[in-house]
Amino acid sequence: MSLSTRLAGDFSKNVRKRGEEYYHKGRVMIREGSLSELSACVRGSGFYEVQLSWRNDKLAVWCDCPHFVEQGFPCKHLWAAILAADQNAYLIAAASAEKFTLDLETLALDGLDDGDDYDDDELDEENRKKQDCAGSFLAFSCGASESGKAETAPVAGAT
Repeated sequence: MSLSTRLAGDFSKNVRKRGEEYYHKGRVMIREGSLSELSACVRGSGFYEVQLSWRNDKLAVWCDCPHFVEQGFPCKHLWAAILAADQNAYLIAAASAEKFTLDLETLALDGLDDGDDYDDDELDEENRKKQDCAGSFLAFSCGASESGKAETAPVAGAT
């Protein structure tokens, strides 16, 4: 079973629809991916960092968009990244696990939350990541190809 199939019930219909649109328009840039981890940048109204990490029967997820950080709900950026993970066979450990829990808090507690508690070095690192993400998209032509089929952003640093 795919990860998106397993997680569909944790995302609202509207969030899934909008995330799917982002995915099909090539707005997901995977930075790193493996059987148990995914790091991506998703282009929405801004550039948003997304992290997914599978450990101990839990899929910890995080996005730095306001919907996730301020309200604590799964967002369209996460959904778009999950669809990209399925396409690239990342996070298979989570998708094939017998037990499964979606964890919306662990990665935020690890310091991947809003910038309120960041020191200057952490803010500099976050700003660098945003600039790298934006640069990656500028270097890659996102959207549909001439055939009308959606293109996928290249995978950077895949493991």
